[in-house]
Amino acid sequence: MKKAFNKTLIICPHADDELFTFGLLYSRANYFKEIDLLLIGSDKEREKEIIISSKINKFNPIKFSKNIYCIDSFYHFNFKNLKKYFSKNLIDYDLVLSPLIEGGHQDHDTVTAALLKCNETKKLNTKILLYSCYRSMKIFPNLFRCGIPKDLLKDKRYYFKHTFKSLFKITKTILIAYKSQYLTWLILFPFLFIAYIFRELNFMIVADDISLEYLLKISPQKPLYETYRNLKKSSWLEYIH
Repeated sequence: MKKAFNKTLIICPHADDELFTFGLLYSRANYFKEIDLLLIGSDKEREKEIIISSKINKFNPIKFSKNIYCIDSFYHFNFKNLKKYFSKNLIDYDLVLSPLIEGGHQDHDTVTAALLKCNETKKLNTKILLYSCYRSMKIFPNLFRCGIPKDLLKDKRYYFKHTFKSLFKITKTILIAYKSQYLTWLILFPFLFIAYIFRELNFMIVADDISLEYLLKISPQKPLYETYRNLKKSSWLEYIH
């Protein structure tokens, strides 16, 4: 059954995060009439890149609030402001895509924590789907994996099929828009391929009625950002309320 969405918003903590949504956006079983792309980060160079990405994929780039200045790795300092922004600006969307809280990057977790907190208090009339970027491995906590583990949130999944077009668009967008990120994507590619083979990238998490408290509970106890970004989860949690 084909599902149609009139107005969709992709929330990107950083430029190039939107690439993790292409499996859904270019699937044959879904139709997206209008897609807005919101970059949270304040880096001007990365903003130029996401504008190029928007042109390639026919997205509408949305200007984030000039009154909220989010510095990479420190979005949690603006948690309350992010909540207020989402409360005012998400009313018109019938679908919102945001990163899954998975302990890969604290900025990803911060943005979606603010979104879910906003949904809990305001009860947004929109479907919320959470896309995976990367998380720690259970056996080797200092290593990362892409995709959503098969045993996680089994009853909250929105499935789709990857197409050649989605793979082509990801490749094209990286090559043209994200030249500064070539090395990052070269490192990520083997892990993405493994996740694709094990079918851990063919669904997103339906979060319309998932509480922030629950997602925090099932997220890794020792997130990757503790190892690679020198931020304790307990310190991050002090800002998330």
